[in-house]
Amino acid sequence: MYCGTINVDASQAIKLFFLADKYVQGDLHDKCVDALIHNLTETNVWEMLDFACEHNLPLLKDWCMKIFKNGVDFDTLEQKVQALEDQKMAELETEKYQLIEKTLFEYVFENLSTISSAIAKQSSIEEIVRFYGDFLIKRMSKQNILKYLGEFNLFEKMTSLQDALLKFVYVNFNSAEQENLIKSSPYGFGMKFSEYRSRIVEEKQKESDSELSIELKKESASEGSQKDSSDKAQRKAVKRMDPRSHSSSEEGEKGDTGPTLKKTKQSDNRNISF
Repeated sequence: MYCGTINVDASQAIKLFFLADKYVQGDLHDKCVDALIHNLTETNVWEMLDFACEHNLPLLKDWCMKIFKNGVDFDTLEQKVQALEDQKMAELETEKYQLIEKTLFEYVFENLSTISSAIAKQSSIEEIVRFYGDFLIKRMSKQNILKYLGEFNLFEKMTSLQDALLKFVYVNFNSAEQENLIKSSPYGFGMKFSEYRSRIVEEKQKESDSELSIELKKESASEGSQKDSSDKAQRKAVKRMDPRSHSSSEEGEKGDTGPTLKKTKQSDNRNISF
């Protein structure tokens, strides 16, 4: 019989949770959740997180994420991030992995100084830069852009991340929004973004000039071809109108009939003689 207090382990708390739901015992339901939180460990956190997501228990979810986060240190962060990246897309759609992703994302940002220091000391600097840079690039959005901009100077060693951030702001925000972001960001971002924007404008101008040059060359070639065709037509017309051209043609025709007439005459002479 339930008397208002419980002292049970996690497996017993789960059984009581279902009974509380069945008999609509709200107080018992809440105490079961408290018992599950009290019995959380790094060993059972994954099971409890599944349970919390399945039954929509936000308090238990939060505590699961705290246990998960406390169990993460810089030495194991890379393995956990890699495990998340290796998950199938279908699994990443589940609430459990969305929570894990959010927690890891927050952890990476909270420990950017540590990560930056580690990058400076690592011999395999390119690999670790690419690893964390790619992780953060994939999760960049308009909603969290201020978080990225606030830490822009810490991305100094992650040039691919800085470049991706500059491009993201240029593509996804209009000029007025860009100016507002520059005002609310570290000086380093404003300076680099101005350089980036000038470079893009210059590249677009060069591309436009190149396309215009190609079009002009095509038009020039087309006009030259048309002029050649016109010149040929005019030469043919002049040739047809030239009397000398007709005279030489007629002479050619007479020259051609001469031998035939001569031969015919000789034939007639042979027929007359007796």
